[in-house]
Amino acid sequence: MSLNRTQQNITGQEMRANLVHSGLTETTLAEKLAWDRPRLDAVLNMEDADPVDVWQVRDELLTLISDRGLAPEPFTVLTDDAREEAEGWFELREAPSA
Repeated sequence: MSLNRTQQNITGQEMRANLVHSGLTETTLAEKLAWDRPRLDAVLNMEDADPVDVWQVRDELLTLISDRGLAPEPFTVLTDDAREEAEGWFELREAPSA
């Protein structure tokens, strides 16, 4: 399962929008994930990102936003159905805040 360039662009925009909704900075999110900034930047920019990392950031952002009592921007490519499919392809990791 891989995303085409259009899907990558959409997902990157949705990641950044949800990062804003989370109230965290990129540096703080990287620290919560115990990642360095280049690894997080790869996900946010959707450039050579590990698919497992993409799903982990998505899940972390959704949890953080929900914990604030807010509604996240919907992910149009990384849907719950797509997550179930991805679990068949990858060994997904749980988000730290989950």
